[in-house]
Amino acid sequence: MRALTVALILLVAAPALAQTETVSRPAELRVPLTLSIDTERQWHLDDSYRLFGTRRSELGGGLSAALEVKRFGRGRLDLGAGVQWSGDSATWEQDNDAHRELMTPSVGATLRWAAHRWFEPHLRVAGDLTRAMLRVQMADGAAYEDKHWVPGASAGAGFRLRTKAIATALGGGKFGFAGAFIVEGGFHVGPPLSFELHRQAPADEKLAADQIPAASISVGGLGRTEPYLRISFALLL
Repeated sequence: MRALTVALILLVAAPALAQTETVSRPAELRVPLTLSIDTERQWHLDDSYRLFGTRRSELGGGLSAALEVKRFGRGRLDLGAGVQWSGDSATWEQDNDAHRELMTPSVGATLRWAAHRWFEPHLRVAGDLTRAMLRVQMADGAAYEDKHWVPGASAGAGFRLRTKAIATALGGGKFGFAGAFIVEGGFHVGPPLSFELHRQAPADEKLAADQIPAASISVGGLGRTEPYLRISFALLL
């Protein structure tokens, strides 16, 4: 009887054992591409910026993109590129105007740490090349201008707050999209912007031919060793 009872129990349990399913955790959605709209404030430590007014800081905009290229545990390595721009103007006695524009393309690397699904502190280093332009318009109509390129570099630390990724049909549901709010503070270094203003030729060819050549005017340099704060609104894909 005992042997018969054991056999019946095994016979009943066999289908249940055969139907046992392994429960696995869903794979994490990948959002390796970061596209962002940036706003950046720089604080000028050089007193020469008073040429453009009493403000010691300025606000600029930018666009940037970064791609996740490696994972190691909770660590993430991104390589990216972007461009930032800013400008300022000033007017002084007798309606003389000065206008300065900066456009700065850059490339960099960011090391992120996934401390939580929605919180990621990071460190970033970047190299850049700034195209600087200074134009002075005199009250008598004469215009002086200079343009040149200047290298630079920056290093900063910050964090990103991100939303949960939403799945898409790409890659069989392995990819998705999310949003992020990124804050970063750091320091930028680089040689000063040294301008040598040259008088611009009039549009009228006859007046240009009659114009007496003038020597360039050195207006000194504008220092570029300065702290910054960048805030970005990003789309993660």
